Amino acid sequence: FGLNFGMSSNRTQLPTELDENLEHFVTISFFSVGCLSSVLSAITVYLLAKKSSFLTKDIRILLLNVQVQAFLNNFHFCILFAPIIYPFVGGGFCTGLLCVAGVKFHYGFVI
Repeated sequence: FGLNFGMSSNRTQLPTELDENLEHFVTISFFSVGCLSSVLSAITVYLLAKKSSFLTKDIRILLLNVQVQAFLNNFHFCILFAPIIYPFVGGGFCTGLLCVAGVKFHYGFVI
């Protein structure tokens, strides 16, 4: 393609465009945070389910519910979907595994 998105580019970057390095940084950041939070959430669910005998049953169920929802939210937005939003034009794209599999941005956003 021969496009250079750096400062030495002959082409003027529009205000609605993101720098290629920023997109790469955001993608790596989303996947890193998603993987770390998924591991920590899985450990927390295990500890709540197996090692929290001092909690009452109702509190344990409530905490498990909250933790499972947090896990699903983190896993979806950091690994499966990973959106990059263009606020100036009201659109965006995603770099997650759902988008690699062919799911359109709007469907992934609704999920």
